[in-house]
Amino acid sequence: MRVLQVGYGAIGREVFRDYASRLDLAGHTFMVTDLRERVPSGYEWDGDPVDLAVVLVNTPRAEGGGFDHSDLLHALREYSGMAGFLLIRSTVTPSFLDTAMYRAHAGSIGFAPEFYGATEFSRRAVLDMGFSIFTENVPAWFVDAVRDGDVVSARPIEVILAKLAENAYLATKVTFFHELQLAAEGYGADPDRVRHLVGLDPRIGLGHTIMREPGWTSHCFDKDVPEYAAYANSDLVRAAILVNRANLLPRRSQPNPG
Repeated sequence: MRVLQVGYGAIGREVFRDYASRLDLAGHTFMVTDLRERVPSGYEWDGDPVDLAVVLVNTPRAEGGGFDHSDLLHALREYSGMAGFLLIRSTVTPSFLDTAMYRAHAGSIGFAPEFYGATEFSRRAVLDMGFSIFTENVPAWFVDAVRDGDVVSARPIEVILAKLAENAYLATKVTFFHELQLAAEGYGADPDRVRHLVGLDPRIGLGHTIMREPGWTSHCFDKDVPEYAAYANSDLVRAAILVNRANLLPRRSQPNPG
C-alpha cells in the first residue's frame, strides 16, 4: 500500500519517526510532502495517487475563539482525489464534524489524535504510552502497520473531545503543581522534594509537575485548553486558565516545557 504524510512540521517530524520504520517494515511505500519544510531524503512524494494520506496541518486558534480549520479543509479538498482514505492527525474541535467537507466524505475520513507533543517531556518515545487511538473506520492494514501497543477505537466525537480534555487536564495539573511549589516555599520545604513525593503516587505521576516557569506557555495548551473549557462549560478549567495567566504576568521569559 502507498501512504502519504501531508505536513512535516514539529509534530509531523515526530509522526514520521513513528511511522517510517513501521511502514517500511510492513512493506508499504511511505512518502512525505510539505509546502515549506524539506522532507527526508528517499521519502519524497512521487505525485501519484496513494491509498491513505495522513494529514498533519496547522489548526490555529481563531480570533474570537474556536479553531481555524481552513488549512485543514484545504488539504482535505486537495488530497481527497489523490487518496483512498484521509487520516487526520491535526487537532480539531467538535465543530469540524459539521463542516460540509466532513459530512460529504465522513466514510473516508478518520482521526488519530496525537497524544504527545514535540518537547523533551512529551515525545512518544519518552512517554512510552503503549497505546494508539484511531476512529473505527481507519483501514486495518494501516492500523496493524503503525500501531504502538494496544489499539483503542472510538467514534470521531469521542476522540476529538478526549484530545481536548487531555490537554485541559494536563494544564490544570501544571497549575496545581505551581501552587504546590509556592506553598512548599512558603513553609520552608524543598519544592522539588515535595513534588517528587506527591508524584510517586501512581495515580498522580511526575509528568507535568516540573516547574521552570510559573505556569504553562504552550502552543497546544494555549489553543486547546480554552476550547475544552468552552465545550465542556468547565468552571474548573476556566479557573486554571485565570490562575495561570495571573502567575505568568511577572515572568514570561522562557516557555514551560509542559
